[in-house]
Formats: sequence, structure tokens, C-alpha cells
Amino acid sequence: MSVPSKGKNFQTYSYFLSFIGRTCIHSKIREAILDSYKALEIIQPEMTFIYGEMGWCNGGRFRPHRTHQNGLSVDFMVPIRYKKTGLPAVIPTNIFTSFGYSMRFDETGNYISCLPSFRSSKRRCTEYQIDFKAIIDHLYALQKSALKQGSAIDKIIIDPPLLKLLRKEKDYFKVESLPFLQGKAWFSHDGHYHVDFKMTA
Repeated sequence: MSVPSKGKNFQTYSYFLSFIGRTCIHSKIREAILDSYKALEIIQPEMTFIYGEMGWCNGGRFRPHRTHQNGLSVDFMVPIRYKKTGLPAVIPTNIFTSFGYSMRFDETGNYISCLPSFRSSKRRCTEYQIDFKAIIDHLYALQKSALKQGSAIDKIIIDPPLLKLLRKEKDYFKVESLPFLQGKAWFSHDGHYHVDFKMTA
């Protein structure tokens, strides 16, 4: 089943790519995702969460991913804030950032986006910071919602330097029992975190 392209506090990484069917997921995982977003309306009321690729509605090979073939894999774009003000921001998911997948956050969780200015020769730059507490809140809500649906998180992939920062958060104890991949995956997972689910009932 496909996931709604937009809700009160979430949206797709690409309306077009959702339209052509790249955000389909097992029905129970779909309900878990939507239920977790509902919980986040209270826990993270100012944040807009962006989901990424899931899979084809009929399953099967899903390029360029090695997984995402059986309706149990989801990518979530990292929640971010403007570093200067601390206010919530929405990760740029457009053709210039490969819909968010080419964004590279450094080992401190920062990303600098520079665009040409039409009024001067200077480039206009904005610095973003990953909100690691929001990631913890999301994963915690996602696991709780999944268990209610007879499923559970089977694996989480996020780049090691960012996982190290995640572990420094005071609320990390909420998710420390979750199965984070130890080591680096074949593809960078700094602008998004990958979640595999498994069915338990």
C-alpha cells in the first residue's frame, strides 16, 4: 500500500516519485508509520518529518537500492534545524539534492547549503544541523507503533559518525536496545536513516 504524500506533520520526499509508486509498503508497516507520526504531533509539534523511498507496490528489484524489495524497508530523511536560530527546517528534497539522497552531513551533523544570489555575486548560504533528539523520538514512536501492528524494527542504518552523536543524546536510552547496524553500509546514510522491519505476528 502507498503512504499518503502529506499529513499534518509529515510529507513525502517527492510528490512525483510517490505518484509513480516508489513509496509503497506492507499495510501493517504503513499503519505503524502513520501511527508514529500521530504520536510525534505531541512529542515534536513543530517538526515536519520527511519520509523517503520504500518500494514498488508489487515488490521486486528496486534500483538503486539493494533492499526495499518486500515491503519492509523505509528510508527517513533526517529531521533538521537551522543552526543559527535552532528553529525547525525541512530538508531540501529536490532534483539538485537527488531528492535528499545526495546531501552530505559532516561528522558534527552539519550541512551547509549555498545557492547563487540573484541580487549580488555572493552566494547565499544556510547551515543546517541534524536534530538527533527528533530522530530518537521518531524511532521510539516507530518501534512502539510497529509492535502494536505485529511487527518490529529489524535493522537501522545510519552512518557511524552520526550514530556516535546519537548515542551522546540524553534520551538515547529509549532506543539503545534497537538493532543499529554496527559499521558503514555500502551507501552513505547521513542524510537519511534506513529502517528494516520484520513481522512478529
